[in-house]
Amino acid sequence: MDDEYLMKRCLEKTEQLFSVFTGNPLNYDMLFDILTRTSNYERQIIVDEYKIRYNKSVFDEINSLITDKNVKNIVTLMFYNYYELDARILHKALKEKKDEKAIVEIFASRPHWFLQTVDEEYNRIYGISLRDDLSNEKKSDFIKFLLCMLNTPRDTENTIQSEKQAEQIVQEIIKNGLKKYSTEVDLFKDIFVKKSREDLIMISREFKELDKKKRNFYETVNDSCSKGTKELLKAIIFAVSIPSHYFAHLLKKSIVGLGTDEETLNRVLVTRHEIDMEFIRNYYKAEQKNELVDDIIGDTSGNYQKITTKLANM
Repeated sequence: MDDEYLMKRCLEKTEQLFSVFTGNPLNYDMLFDILTRTSNYERQIIVDEYKIRYNKSVFDEINSLITDKNVKNIVTLMFYNYYELDARILHKALKEKKDEKAIVEIFASRPHWFLQTVDEEYNRIYGISLRDDLSNEKKSDFIKFLLCMLNTPRDTENTIQSEKQAEQIVQEIIKNGLKKYSTEVDLFKDIFVKKSREDLIMISREFKELDKKKRNFYETVNDSCSKGTKELLKAIIFAVSIPSHYFAHLLKKSIVGLGTDEETLNRVLVTRHEIDMEFIRNYYKAEQKNELVDDIIGDTSGNYQKITTKLANM
């Protein structure tokens, strides 16, 4: 898509969006069509052009015109660029809700370069870096590990070249006692933060061979590590090794059972619909024996159901 065509397309979508916001009643189907037929990059252009053309903020329009809280929340998320979106989610999780679940999801699943850009956006919006905001929190192991992840890039090349080398690393982990990796920053960094995806997979595979109970790395973390950092370590193993499966698992937890966790459902659908939603659907079906869209339909209703199923079908 060349620049001229892109701008023409975005200007047309901006006009359509204005038509939606000035219509009575508001045409949700048209709004959802605009949102799901444009990329996140295009939506950023639309936000800017809307302000220039109509001297109004898209976010103000959403806030004043959409009455359903869940629809309002997910539509708002879709108009942020991905870095600003994560920055806002992290700020809310840290300052308002103390939501470790959202923090774990973002830190475990985003690459180091991405977190660096989120940190810059966080500073632009709130006047303090994410790194400094975390440093001002109570110095728990959890906070220390988050800072470690912000400061340490993951290896792009494998450091484990053979099964024998993987076996030596696993034996060292067993010798140390895996619980120490949930309390000591240097040990945590060496295995969970610095090791490449392929290295983590090799460690997990070898761990099952050497563990007396034949547990894999993920299962052993769950059984052995301290509560404060257990979920972070498990998420790192899962999200780095098989990201699409990790997000399918999060979606399952958000819609299967009593009640709907709308914040997790919104967050995963909005951040992954352009990346790996097809793979997420496949993993979801393999784990749940149901289609993701069918389960969303069974757990939602109205216009919220329309937008979530559109995103899940992409």
